[in-house]
Formats: sequence, structure tokens, C-alpha cells
Amino acid sequence: MTSNKSADSYNGADHEKFSWSQSINDIDVIVKIPCGLKCLDDLKIHVSMRGIKVESCTRNFRTGDGESDWCVIFQGELSYEIKSTESIWTFVPGKYVHIHLEKLSERWWESLTTDETKISLDKIDCSRDIDDLDPQEQMTLQELMWREHEKNLRRLEKVTEQ
Repeated sequence: MTSNKSADSYNGADHEKFSWSQSINDIDVIVKIPCGLKCLDDLKIHVSMRGIKVESCTRNFRTGDGESDWCVIFQGELSYEIKSTESIWTFVPGKYVHIHLEKLSERWWESLTTDETKISLDKIDCSRDIDDLDPQEQMTLQELMWREHEKNLRRLEKVTEQ
């Protein structure tokens, strides 16, 4: 496992079979799939409040009975609960499945799954986008930025007068 600043593992971690990244409100999981997996019908995604499971189909063509076997590509119990009804995923044939999860509560996760090595929360970027703040907090921040701008203009005027 490596923790780095790439988009797939920003504030998260990069593993052999998957990577994850997070903001204070959500998590993005990239699960690598077999390069031969091109059809959406050959994929099952299960997301619950506490778990994720990604399965791929391996068709048994030798027997000719049309039966399919399913193998688990990724499975894990989540470290914390998510809003499972708010989860969405995207399939990129032969490459990966991108699963977007909304956290149940605002918090930074030390790991995506309970059995994963924890990352150090001291080393993540805890800054928040202004759009993540509630309207009152956004107004307060904009007011502080305006005051700072005005203060800098006054300083500049004083310097040019001298």
C-alpha cells in the first residue's frame, strides 16, 4: 500500500486491486477489473451502509450449459457507515469500476475497510472547498476575504503615498 497525492488516492490509499480517495463528505473507490471484462452484464456491484462487494462473471463455455460462476474481485466491510442510497458507480470496460460513496457523517476516514492498513490523518489535506460549507459559513468566509482585500489595498495606498 502506498499513500500519495494522485487523484485516485488523494487523502486515501493505493492498493494492488483498488484505490480510494476522500473529502470530508464523500469517498471515491476505484476497483480494478480484469481486462477481458467488457460487458456490464458480467458485473455485479453491491453497496450497503457498511460494505462493498464487486463480482465478475466467468462463463462456463466448456459445458455449454450457459451457467455462470461469479468471483469476487473486491469485498470489504467499510470503516464507517455511508448513505447507500446515494451511492453511484461507473463501469469502464476492461479497466475499472468507479464507486462514489456519500459518508453518513462528516469525518475523515483512516481506512476504507476495517481490515486495511490505516493512513495517518496528520498527513492528509484537510482543507475544504468553499462549496462544502453551509451558506452562513460561506458568507463569513467571503466577508473575511473582503476585509483582508480592503486592508491590503489601504497598505498599498500608504506605500504609494510615501
